[in-house]
Amino acid sequence: FDWFVHLPFNADKITALTEWEKTQASRLGINPYKVEVIPNGVNFERYAKTRQDYFKKIGLDGKTLLFVGQPARRKGWNYFLGAMPYILREFPNSNAVFIGYRQSHEIKNMCEKLGISDSVKFLGFLPEEEKISAYKSADIFVFPTLYEGFGVIFLEAMASGLPIVTTDVAGNK
Repeated sequence: FDWFVHLPFNADKITALTEWEKTQASRLGINPYKVEVIPNGVNFERYAKTRQDYFKKIGLDGKTLLFVGQPARRKGWNYFLGAMPYILREFPNSNAVFIGYRQSHEIKNMCEKLGISDSVKFLGFLPEEEKISAYKSADIFVFPTLYEGFGVIFLEAMASGLPIVTTDVAGNK
């Protein structure tokens, strides 16, 4: 384990995904001149070729607010769901759509308590083409995360032309 702790200090170069990560490395005592920022990317061609009728195909009408991610608390899904009753008052034909690998009883219970279950859809894991089609078919991307190093999901949303609602934390900037 000692070798792992000393590794960043002895490396010739270190990559970071964002300027924020580079700053954090510097705060740990790593020479900032050793840190090169190389952000993630997405293949824009895949987004340009993908259809925009995903939600119509699955029978979902109205405005779609999309969340892509795991049901971990740090992803901020509870803030999104907490806002849904207010959103539904202004835009009653709206749907919160969750795409992710796991289902969560905690999320479903919160939907029931808030009385929004009919307006929240859980699609689970989607193959890449379907996920891109869902992005392209949504009206807005919502991801109120408490922390992200560098969320590729933001690049996916931007590549789809979606407006993004998120938090002003870490790699989100």
